[in-house]
Amino acid sequence: MQRRRLWWLRLDFGMRASIYALAFFLPFSVSGSQIALGVMIVLQLAIWGVTRKVGWRWDPLYVPLALFLGGVFVSMLFSIDPALSWIKGSKYWIVAIYFLVINHLYEERRVRTCLLILVYTTAAVAVYSVIFQHFLGLDPLRVLASPTKLFQKTGSYYHAVGLFDHHLTYGNSLMIVLFLALALIVSSRSHWERILLGAGFLVTLAGLFYSYARGPWLGFLAGCFLYGYVKGRRVLVLLLAVALLAGAAFYMGSDSVRHRIRTIFDSNLNVERIITWQTTMEMIKDYPVVGLGPGVYRRICWNYRDGYNVHFTSESHAHNAYLQVWAESGLFGFVPYVLVLVVFLYYGVRRMYDKLTPQPARELTLGGVAAVMAFCVAGLFQHNLGDAEVAMLVWFVAAIVLRKDRRTHVELGYLEMSVREKT
Repeated sequence: MQRRRLWWLRLDFGMRASIYALAFFLPFSVSGSQIALGVMIVLQLAIWGVTRKVGWRWDPLYVPLALFLGGVFVSMLFSIDPALSWIKGSKYWIVAIYFLVINHLYEERRVRTCLLILVYTTAAVAVYSVIFQHFLGLDPLRVLASPTKLFQKTGSYYHAVGLFDHHLTYGNSLMIVLFLALALIVSSRSHWERILLGAGFLVTLAGLFYSYARGPWLGFLAGCFLYGYVKGRRVLVLLLAVALLAGAAFYMGSDSVRHRIRTIFDSNLNVERIITWQTTMEMIKDYPVVGLGPGVYRRICWNYRDGYNVHFTSESHAHNAYLQVWAESGLFGFVPYVLVLVVFLYYGVRRMYDKLTPQPARELTLGGVAAVMAFCVAGLFQHNLGDAEVAMLVWFVAAIVLRKDRRTHVELGYLEMSVREKT
């Protein structure tokens, strides 16, 4: 029994270290994040072997997530191209982040440390992306890797992509982290920490603007509205004023930002996206229940584009996360996915208003809920769920928001044994 307890303590320490590593890699490396997640899965299996019990507490998001993954599995079985769908459908393994983090991250101090690692790393990458990528058009950290497209011909500017491969992926990542940084600033008791976090927030905000990702811009505004609405009228007015003033400053000071903002309101410049939505709806009408199958959209989309005098530049997704999920996974995947978001927001808001929850934890919960709300709004204009980097970050934030306040009875038993032996 003593040996099992010792092994559990070692594995538990390894799990916490892996979660910290995940928080470090999420802002810039999908490979590093997936390696950290793989280590977490191995450690969890070892913990189950040592404790001989699962020991996970019930969570309201378990059923919707299981239904969503089940819907994806059904769409893989009835896919137009089963071989392709089995390969592409495997990407949903990253949902394991939610189950692992929510069951192993408890203490407020460790949660805060985890988020500080995430925010500071994101800010450091943002400094690099703004100075080198946007202003200089250089990417020296990846000089030996395959070149990343920084120059946007239609607007004649360099956009920031961080260490990701696409500016939309980077913009969505920054959008989510901004609200976590805001929550840390509000809940911090250290003057110097607030200054550092404030500086990180500003440089991350600059990275968001210079990513030229319009969906994340709109998502950020929606998240600011929710955050301010919960905090009160004064905070709402202040946040929206800051967001709009920052947008106005970038608009007046940069021709490229001005051009990009104007494209949001010009329907002639968004014809491809509108037609893409229409053709995706036609796919859904033809395959409404089980969908096309994961990964099949790219292969079949051109069959629905004949007759449109439009120069299509994208074929990988529907430019809308909800239409994409419905087209690929049918109703069996779409309904549970929406249910996941609704259940998360419901229980996130409940935790936010729970008077038994400590004030710092309520602030972090509000930041996480605002971040996921921004993700939901941005998903109306692009398939951000399809970016592994963004999806991993969202599952991580969801687990932070709905995390357990106390350990399971199995873990408490081992801790009590440890305390008794020390005394």
